[in-house]
Amino acid sequence: GSGFMLGVGNLFGSPQPAYPPDFRTGFPVAGEAAVRAKYEAVRALGVPARAEPRIGGPTPYFVRLGPDGIAVEVSGPRAGA
Repeated sequence: GSGFMLGVGNLFGSPQPAYPPDFRTGFPVAGEAAVRAKYEAVRALGVPARAEPRIGGPTPYFVRLGPDGIAVEVSGPRAGA
C-alpha cells in the first residue's frame, strides 16, 4: 500500500552472502487470525519450519525457511491488543 517494493536477486553471479544465524525477512499481516491463516497456507505447501506459531512478547508470529535457508517471519498484532 505504500508503493515500496524490494527486489533481491543475483544478476551478476556474486558469491552467496553469509547471514547471521537469526537473520530473517518479515511480512506483517492484519492480526492473529491472519498469522494463523498464512501459517496453514505455507505449512500445506511443505515449507520447512524454523519456528511454529507462538506469541513473542505482544506479537503472534511464525518463521519458515525460504529459498537458500533464509528465514521468513510472518507476524501481526495480537487480538485485543
